[in-house]
Amino acid sequence: MSPDPLPVPGPCRQAYDRYTADLGQSALAASTRTHHARRVRRFLRWLPANTADIAAVLTQPQAWHTAATRFTAELAAAAGTLSTDAQSHRNALADCARRLGLAEPYVAIPERFRRIHDAYTEATATTGQPAATRSTNLAAVRAFLRWLDQASHTGDLRRDWATATTSYLQHLTGKGNAPSSAPRQRAALNHCATCLGLPRTAADTPRQPGHDERRSYRIVRSAADQ
Repeated sequence: MSPDPLPVPGPCRQAYDRYTADLGQSALAASTRTHHARRVRRFLRWLPANTADIAAVLTQPQAWHTAATRFTAELAAAAGTLSTDAQSHRNALADCARRLGLAEPYVAIPERFRRIHDAYTEATATTGQPAATRSTNLAAVRAFLRWLDQASHTGDLRRDWATATTSYLQHLTGKGNAPSSAPRQRAALNHCATCLGLPRTAADTPRQPGHDERRSYRIVRSAADQ
């Protein structure tokens, strides 16, 4: 990361170094990595005067969430709730939380699928989609990647993305989700496929995967039923 004239507070240095080491290996563009690191440094400099237990913030998901929410709320109060400055800090802190293991479960990303998520995150930044649509699509992709991890997926997503998403959509339908849920999830996963050059799933009703597909993906029943 580029040098910063304002240093990171001592109690935060180890966590920051862990974050930037992981960030430096990500698929995010160099400019995005630089901006994320700069925003995280700003948050870490804010901590000493605004929290009684820095160690808790850097090790406990709930304490991190509380501090990050307060910090971004202050930014939003100064610049407006929908300001790009506040949102860019939210994005950077969410990325930092994921890489430090401080993300809440619903936003966590399995480590082995992180590069897919990072590549899609970077791609969506240039699509011109509204922020709300990007957020919804990213949440859908994260949910799919978590399901793959729970289902012990071992295939190559560069080839098998469409078949894997079909199995996932069937899983959602089988759980009794709202009828509109599967089409929304399919649209998000197809958008990810388009951005990353992966096979898209058809727009028809998800079918039950065949025996060969079940064997290929090694879907464990207990995991698929969660």
